[in-house]
Amino acid sequence: MFQYEYGAGAAHGNSQISHYMYDRKYGMEFDWESLFGQDEVFDKYVFNRVVNEIADEDFITYVKSSNQLLNFRNSGYFAITNEGLLIQYGKYEITPGSSGLPSLVVPKEVLKEYMTKEAYEKCFIPQTNMAYILNAIGLY
Repeated sequence: MFQYEYGAGAAHGNSQISHYMYDRKYGMEFDWESLFGQDEVFDKYVFNRVVNEIADEDFITYVKSSNQLLNFRNSGYFAITNEGLLIQYGKYEITPGSSGLPSLVVPKEVLKEYMTKEAYEKCFIPQTNMAYILNAIGLY
């Protein structure tokens, strides 16, 4: 979902993107735990990438927004794409507004290490292909 607001008297507008993912078969929203469990190792991996690659340390210190670094676990901040896991923050959350909407992608190859087999297959293997693969190897 993309939002753009232009407040009265503002010099420029603000944009915000939120990502929501649903299981197409059951219509239920995917949350962080349903995809990655409660694996602190993966959380630390993502946290370190956010801090080292996209967060602005001076900005975070100045506006005291370090608690927002962990928002990547919240619905709206992450999405599964063809490339992997997209983590995206809002404007002014962890960087100055001039940085736009900071984001990073965790590649599928890395996700395979941290996701359950079932979650990985739901996200990255089209279900029509999954039945074909299982049938081809005699498991369907």
